[in-house]
Amino acid sequence: MKKISIYILVFLLSVGLMGGCGNSGGDSASTGSKAISTVSGESKSAAESQPAAGEVIKIGCMVPYSGGSSHFGQSLIKGYEHAFEDFMKHYGDTLNGNTVELVYGDTAGVPDTAVTELERMISVEKVSAVIGTYNSGPAAAMAPLCIKNKIPFQVTTCVSDLILAEPNSYVFRANTGDTDTRAYWDMFLDHLVELTGEPLESLAIIYDNSDFGHSASTMLKGLCTEKGMKIAFDEAITTDSADLSSVINKIKDVNADFLISILYVNDSLLFVRQAKEFDLETPIFGYGAGMLTEEFLQQSGELSNYIVLCSQYFYDESLLSEEAIEYQQRYMKEINSKNVNENYPNGWMGMYSLLEAIARAGSGDRDAIAAELAKTDIKKGERALMMMPSFEGIKYEDFKGRYNQNIYSAFQFSQIMDGTYKIIFPVPASGKSPIVFPPPKWSER
Repeated sequence: MKKISIYILVFLLSVGLMGGCGNSGGDSASTGSKAISTVSGESKSAAESQPAAGEVIKIGCMVPYSGGSSHFGQSLIKGYEHAFEDFMKHYGDTLNGNTVELVYGDTAGVPDTAVTELERMISVEKVSAVIGTYNSGPAAAMAPLCIKNKIPFQVTTCVSDLILAEPNSYVFRANTGDTDTRAYWDMFLDHLVELTGEPLESLAIIYDNSDFGHSASTMLKGLCTEKGMKIAFDEAITTDSADLSSVINKIKDVNADFLISILYVNDSLLFVRQAKEFDLETPIFGYGAGMLTEEFLQQSGELSNYIVLCSQYFYDESLLSEEAIEYQQRYMKEINSKNVNENYPNGWMGMYSLLEAIARAGSGDRDAIAAELAKTDIKKGERALMMMPSFEGIKYEDFKGRYNQNIYSAFQFSQIMDGTYKIIFPVPASGKSPIVFPPPKWSER
């Protein structure tokens, strides 16, 4: 078999991403094309068609490495790159003599920017597949364009089920969607009632005014209503709000049994700070997003204690292999983090399973890659799932109203204690859930 040359994209990751963290302005529509460096190797005319055997197969990695979601984009990229490295090490000789190259586009977390970058990926970079994007809005905007242009799209982290609403053969999602999380929330709320012996009769809910926020809140409100709860407070807020005191005081007035927060990092930080300032005693449940970041943990400090969070992944060495621990510790060192958020394992399994499909396709032919993605049948214990021990496999089906959704995606709940996430549900192997509910009053902490 022809010897494979492995080209690793060099685009000043640590500078480009670290510098982009927290940025929210600027000419984001052109950021991606400026940030991507040239990759050494044979150049190819833009007029040429998709690559044949022995040529470069490009994967377009669409992530927010500028804007308010850049921290998550950074985690996704590390997941992509580590998976790429591991796949080449173990299975590089399965690529039929082809070279795979990663090229990057910056979505900035904005749908219009994502579409502009995707168009560049298709017309200029001549990608054979795309992967991304963390934010659901950009992914939902990209999906129709991928279907139209017959570009395989491996969705990573995005949870909105709108992304998979159209029948197609090109858009796939390995991670959990809103519909999947509903079942886990249902079980968790029942578990909480069983533990405390007290009913949950009402909730307050706040959410980001985005596709992600509306999709997740609609699902949770529907579930809680079906369980006989009253929606005592329901409000969408603008990203990067300057003040949430009026919202917090309204939540205090309704005296709900618990609050669900679906906010990005800056709003999550502002909310917990003002929750203490205005003495909001309502237990806080975070629906991922901003409360899953290292930035939130570091800047919120003790304010984050007792917050309950949901995610597809929480770092627990007892559930990981030695290889997975080594990679994840390397990840934490590379981005200067004390925790691993769900985007790193999502990036790993998304990239790994896409590379496996490309290897089976034997070329960069888009239809062949899409067809092989559709045949994906990865079992627990395989390297593609090495970072995601809660998943039983990856297999795409038309599932619960979504097209090409992984039927084996899973979900977990944890509670923040002393700056770390403690898994509380599904109940750990010890048989005891360490949850503290209701949390102590601010004055007693």
